[in-house]
Amino acid sequence: MKENQVSTLEKVLSFLFPIIGIILYFINKNNVKDSSEYLKWSGIGFLIGVICQLILISVIS
Repeated sequence: MKENQVSTLEKVLSFLFPIIGIILYFINKNNVKDSSEYLKWSGIGFLIGVICQLILISVIS
């Protein structure tokens, strides 16, 4: 029975720490109505992290 929704705090945690978002997805995929939000915010956080690292590397070298 899918009743719960993803809270804002869980979205922020998934964004800041993508591995937590992936873990939350697999734990809650049968219990949360829109559990794909965990993966969406994890992916966005991961991509922004990679982009920031590439910019930082290009500035330093």
